[in-house]
Amino acid sequence: MYKTFTPELYKLKQMYQTILRQLLDQTEDTLCVSIILPTAKGFQDHKMTDATLKGAFREAEKALTDKGAEKHTIQQLMEKLNQLAEGVDFASSEEGLGFFVHDQLAEKVDFSFPVDHKVVVDTSFEVRDLVYGAGTLEEYFVLMLNRHESKLYYALGKKMWDVRKHHTDLKDLYVDAEWIFDKGNGDNEAFHTYLRQMDKNLGQYLNHRKLPVVVGGPEDAVQYFFNQSRHAEQLMGRIHGSFDAEPDAKLHEALEPILESIRNAHAEGMKERLAEAEGHHKASQGIGNVWPLAMEGRVESLLVERGHRQTAYVHDNELHIDAPGDGPHVLVEDAVDDLIEMVLKTHGQVFFLPMGTFEPKVAALLRY
Repeated sequence: MYKTFTPELYKLKQMYQTILRQLLDQTEDTLCVSIILPTAKGFQDHKMTDATLKGAFREAEKALTDKGAEKHTIQQLMEKLNQLAEGVDFASSEEGLGFFVHDQLAEKVDFSFPVDHKVVVDTSFEVRDLVYGAGTLEEYFVLMLNRHESKLYYALGKKMWDVRKHHTDLKDLYVDAEWIFDKGNGDNEAFHTYLRQMDKNLGQYLNHRKLPVVVGGPEDAVQYFFNQSRHAEQLMGRIHGSFDAEPDAKLHEALEPILESIRNAHAEGMKERLAEAEGHHKASQGIGNVWPLAMEGRVESLLVERGHRQTAYVHDNELHIDAPGDGPHVLVEDAVDDLIEMVLKTHGQVFFLPMGTFEPKVAALLRY
């Protein structure tokens, strides 16, 4: 599916999915180190970068010691982390970086969306950010209208690709002349005809992928386009102003409120699915209730509020939130991440809902 769009998009999705499969395919007899760092602000400053990395690596080393790892194991894992850090170009880092190592694996990941600082040492990797990148990031088009030349971008989260420059098998749909307005700035009637042609051009892409569309440009042009478009159901937002250059922070800032509305619309759709499943007795809410169902392989779709974490105790495969229960138990630093892994390993799907929008925090649609 993704290969019919940009090579970069395919590689990005494929990267997240490939590394996710590698991280999930680990036995529980070895310690795994996951370090996730936000890099959007200040990470290009060498001193700040060095201090952040050293601090995170010290956290990992201490956690390995606390877990009872042998000295040679700690040394081996720390060497792998340092080797990964040597190959990172921090000047081109996007929203976040991830380092994942154990005795047989060492992977570095660039995240194109915001992440939280996390240092986790456990018998499995911290995978939720990779899951989010592999499936939940918003896909949409951005149509930028201009009295000289309009552009269409395909977007995944905050990453954008000019369709004309990066298209592959749909390249013939993008004809240069049809996107250029050469009738002069003062001819409104000709410009309106041109805008209607843009709407027709957009339709060719929407016939292949029914994605939300954000329309940007001068206010009068955007307003006319919204009034005349034959694709009103797909138009999800508008931004006013001049964005002639390649996508930059100014454009991303203007898009953020629209992306939030798209996320909220998606969240409402998932809540409706949950309510419908509850009516058929095929749903469960709360991590304590979902946990045993996931262990049985009954979870078809897991709904998680993004950023939600839960410390818990496991005793005889039962999850206890407030107290460890009777008998021997295992402390689970983030039961939500472990739950996500269980669902993925039984071929379920995971959906993230925006923070502050999902009261049960964790819920599931069940196979039976």
